[in-house]
Amino acid sequence: MPYGIEEANNKIIKELSSNLIKIEEYQNKRLKKINALIKNLKDIKEREYDNQFFLEYITSIDDNIKFLEIIKNIDNVQNKRLIIGKIDEYILKIVGKIDEWLELIKIKSEEVHFGNKYLKGIKIHQLKTRFYARIKEFNPDYTMVIKHPINELQAKIQRGRTDQELLKLDIKDPITGGRSIRKYDNVELPGSLLTITQGHHRVYELYRRYLQGRINGDIEVEIIIDKKFI
Repeated sequence: MPYGIEEANNKIIKELSSNLIKIEEYQNKRLKKINALIKNLKDIKEREYDNQFFLEYITSIDDNIKFLEIIKNIDNVQNKRLIIGKIDEYILKIVGKIDEWLELIKIKSEEVHFGNKYLKGIKIHQLKTRFYARIKEFNPDYTMVIKHPINELQAKIQRGRTDQELLKLDIKDPITGGRSIRKYDNVELPGSLLTITQGHHRVYELYRRYLQGRINGDIEVEIIIDKKFI
């Protein structure tokens, strides 16, 4: 799965599952487990705050963190067993939701894994120095090569931009790259292999929103083969 999404989510699943508090282990492993859960819940909120798929759980994360802080610092909490049971139940629901999410985006990400039939009907740019790519193609597992790694700080900046800001051709910082033929491509259609040389964080953010269902994967994005052709 692209951009390490599966690995990151599986790590969260493992950590959440292994740190269920369980009332029978409350005294011996309390602080370590609670601190791990608080960290994981904060990480999920930071990563998925704009993902409608997780909205039901994101809105209640702060309340559950408060409960975790309470039972961490006070031994004689009333209804401690009930609270711990509720928190563990909540954590298991998040784990199930993440599993469901991974299955959904796996289907989306694999839409472009073979051939280039999904490019039928794509616009051909009137300028030979430019071409169009569809958002669903911005998948480094199958159809895209990127020349630089994703930087978290720059990625956060792009998260704050609107769809239109991301899609508009930025003459100061355009998305640049090329397109070539892959094995099994239909040569009567554009090649399915993209090489992105600039604008990595913009295409990453567009693809992230596509996986979240916030933007149509068939939307076409203008790409320039080299910045000198602006």
